[in-house]
Amino acid sequence: DVSASDTGPAEISAPDLHEEHSIITRISPDRLIIGALLSLALLFTILAAAALGIVFLFTDMSGLLFGLIIPIGFGMFQIVSSRVFTQWDFTLSRTEHGLRITRGLFDRSSQTIPFDRIQGIELVEPLLWRKYGWVQLEIDVAGYGVVSSENGVSVTTLLPIGDYALAHALIDELIHEPHPEEHELNVSRLSERSRIFAPIGWRYRSLSRSESSLRAHSGWVTKRTDFVPQSKVQSVSVDQGPWQRK
Repeated sequence: DVSASDTGPAEISAPDLHEEHSIITRISPDRLIIGALLSLALLFTILAAAALGIVFLFTDMSGLLFGLIIPIGFGMFQIVSSRVFTQWDFTLSRTEHGLRITRGLFDRSSQTIPFDRIQGIELVEPLLWRKYGWVQLEIDVAGYGVVSSENGVSVTTLLPIGDYALAHALIDELIHEPHPEEHELNVSRLSERSRIFAPIGWRYRSLSRSESSLRAHSGWVTKRTDFVPQSKVQSVSVDQGPWQRK
């Protein structure tokens, strides 16, 4: 269901994920465009371009500025196109074989992700999206390996932009967490000694667990929460540098 809102683009309500062969959500173009414009990558590119413009304005380097206009403009176009054109008319559907994704403005792409091949889900909360309650979902799919894109389209994006209700409905359906309240009782946080490695971010890193799943929290500019069923964990590695050992 899509309804108008005074605070931004249309809001998408959480669907009934148990209905077979149904459209879970379709992302409207205006939300994709606003989401791209509110990305930190585009913001930093614009700020860098403005800073260069100010520097060259008071120096005799106008020729160099003209030479930088094209790559800067191309960079801005790449950021917007990768988030808008490739995700245009993004439609997530549920079929008996798995989740089906179709998207693309000029080149339409389609993929079906079997439920049993989803190894984990990452909930991404960009800084400038939080005011609107928007998030992004990335998934880890068995068999995809290190390949993260195909013809410029990320094959691990389950939801390019959406509301909390929709994102958590998808997570609850795919992770199958029977007792989510267990995570509140089993939270491990970093000690203050880790401040030297992450002066600000150490406060936002934690690991919570239940009998069936793990949740890893990190990030303060862009918050990230990883949801992993314990039955899907393949291996665990421990890395410890010289400063960490000390």
